[in-house]
Amino acid sequence: MSIASLADEQAYLYRQFRGVLIVVTSVVVIGSSADTVSFLTNPESESYDDLFINMFLAGGVSVMWWFFRQQHIGRASIVGSLACLVAVLYGVSQAVAPANWFYITLLTILSPVFALPYVQSTTFRWLGVVVAAVGLAIIAQAAIWMVQNNITSRLVSNYTLVASLVLLVVLFLLWQFSNLHHLLISSLRGGNTELLELKAGLEQQVTERTAELETTLAELETTLANLQTQNEVQQRLLTEIQSQQRLIHVLSVPVLPISPTVLVLPLIGTLDPARLDLIRQHALEAIEQSRSRVLVLDVTGVPEVDTQAAQGLLRVAQATRVMGSQCVLAGMRPELAQALVRLGVDLGSLRTYATLQRALDVVR
Repeated sequence: MSIASLADEQAYLYRQFRGVLIVVTSVVVIGSSADTVSFLTNPESESYDDLFINMFLAGGVSVMWWFFRQQHIGRASIVGSLACLVAVLYGVSQAVAPANWFYITLLTILSPVFALPYVQSTTFRWLGVVVAAVGLAIIAQAAIWMVQNNITSRLVSNYTLVASLVLLVVLFLLWQFSNLHHLLISSLRGGNTELLELKAGLEQQVTERTAELETTLAELETTLANLQTQNEVQQRLLTEIQSQQRLIHVLSVPVLPISPTVLVLPLIGTLDPARLDLIRQHALEAIEQSRSRVLVLDVTGVPEVDTQAAQGLLRVAQATRVMGSQCVLAGMRPELAQALVRLGVDLGSLRTYATLQRALDVVR
């Protein structure tokens, strides 16, 4: 039985019992109708006993329907069983013919079976005790009838013993079946309860994990947004830094016009290849724009000059001459002159002066 069928067990039992009630009601109505017609057409017949029993059973069925409407199918089934037993006792009390004992026996066995699926095992046990008492009473009545009709005592004792054993064994087996049935139902209900608890726990875990994932996703989205913002800020800062670096490079190589024909380019700091290229580029652009005839390179602020720096200055001078101007080197300190001599650098035709003032006095 699945979880869904266990959950709908009560509704299923109601539908099943309603079908049984409809069948029983139909049988009782047909039997009562037939006995009524027989009694009305032939009042002298002995059908009034059957009519009374059918009317009694119809009353029992009505009570069963009332309990069913109140959603007490266990009580309704007990009423049906007791109605069958009362009908059996009435038949026995009326000393019916032995030919009717077959129907009485069937009705006796039917009475506990009718309530078997719908009552607890304890209730069924007490019902079985009542049925056993009624059945043994019927067997005793049959034995008395057999003795009164001169049936041999051996046959009477065999009948009594076999009928009693069969009745008791059938009731015992039905009771055991009821125990096993309810034990199985209880086990299934317990398993169903555990499964429902596990399902609820899993649903709760899924809900919690989903909430955690949603929280984590929201945090990741926030982190990504922050990272994107930081990246934008970094890109903006990088752009500003690059602009500032370009500005610093431009300011680090200032070309100062002293007169319409003389430009001064003061150099401060170390002369690396990148800066020498920048010096040459700015010098040539300034010469092109001002049409000056002399470019004075002031190396007063240069701490030292190596071979690479000296060759870079010579290339600036050569490019200046190509542009039609003259390049002059000012600020030549003794230590720089000794370093150039020691390195074996030949400045060639590049004129040098000790100070910027001396160079300006000469070229102006």
